[in-house]
Amino acid sequence: MEQAGAAHGIRPVDKRTSIPRSVAQFLLHLAMVYFLAKFTVLWLSAITHNVILPLLRFPSQEGRIEFAFNHLALFSVLCGLSFGFVAATYKHRAAQLVWIVPVIILAHRFVTFPASVFENHFDVAFHHYFARGFLIAEAHDYNGLFGGWNLDFERGFDQLTYTVPVYVSIAYGFATWVGARLGIHLPLLGAPEWVKIDAVTNGGD
Repeated sequence: MEQAGAAHGIRPVDKRTSIPRSVAQFLLHLAMVYFLAKFTVLWLSAITHNVILPLLRFPSQEGRIEFAFNHLALFSVLCGLSFGFVAATYKHRAAQLVWIVPVIILAHRFVTFPASVFENHFDVAFHHYFARGFLIAEAHDYNGLFGGWNLDFERGFDQLTYTVPVYVSIAYGFATWVGARLGIHLPLLGAPEWVKIDAVTNGGD
């Protein structure tokens, strides 16, 4: 069997190296998801608010922070899909499962979210981690930023910390799944060859 595979240029998969490699790939893609959630989502929001919308002559009436928090889901999905299609180039199946960790963390935060006996726990937690409607005044310096601090700041930063990784990871995993099956991907110029996995030789692990 091995000789027949070798004759067709296909190497047998060594399960002893396949599992550690898959774990390493999973951690790599998970790190990418959290990088996107922490930096790229807010960067894309700032570019949209400060550059794109004014160029289109549709400037936002919201402040920069308020605009970002009110559109976290949109920019998270855009980042996840874009970089997910880049990741689809490498055909890592582990990339399709990166949503598991952020979902577990958010689920724990959701279940343990404090609510009084007079409040509906689900409604309060859902509003805190998923609702929009942020009202945050524009701040032009640190005094204005911290002087105008309110509960919407706390809610927004919690969504940025716990909800955005869920949005990004689901979009990222979906894009890698679709890209791998339909051959849709965005090539990343200058990527090192050791990152790439031959789908035929290694079974697209």
